[in-house]
Amino acid sequence: ILMWSHYAVQHTGICLEFDTEGNFFSGARKVTYCKSLPVITADLFADQNALTQAILLTKSDGWSYEDEYRLLVRDGKVDPQFSVTCYDEFISLPDRALTAVVAGPKCTDASIEVIQKLIAKHAPHVMLRRAVCVPHKYEISVTPQATIT
Repeated sequence: ILMWSHYAVQHTGICLEFDTEGNFFSGARKVTYCKSLPVITADLFADQNALTQAILLTKSDGWSYEDEYRLLVRDGKVDPQFSVTCYDEFISLPDRALTAVVAGPKCTDASIEVIQKLIAKHAPHVMLRRAVCVPHKYEISVTPQATIT
């Protein structure tokens, strides 16, 4: 529930579901959760891995429930040899890496209709699902298919 409210614009957005079995996501790095901010010293700049960990892969322990992994991406024009690159702020995913789009409980019918059209045109294998609030509980479940009401 918290991740939907934090990252999906108060339940109106979407969540993307990926097939993580392929090599594309094998480089995802686990986030470390700490009580205090990392200390960045001049020595840290000599160790790229430690610097990356401190700056890009550390969050407050208040977020530990997320059990987050991050895929680090570099601009392909600057570093084309990096394991995952983007061009013009877009990442090219391997075929069938995206398996589903989950519309939030408060996602509008207009948004769902746009998503349906995009899926039909660009990725017909992708499922469209709907997250729904479970009555009388602090819980969200995901239905197999989103429908417009």
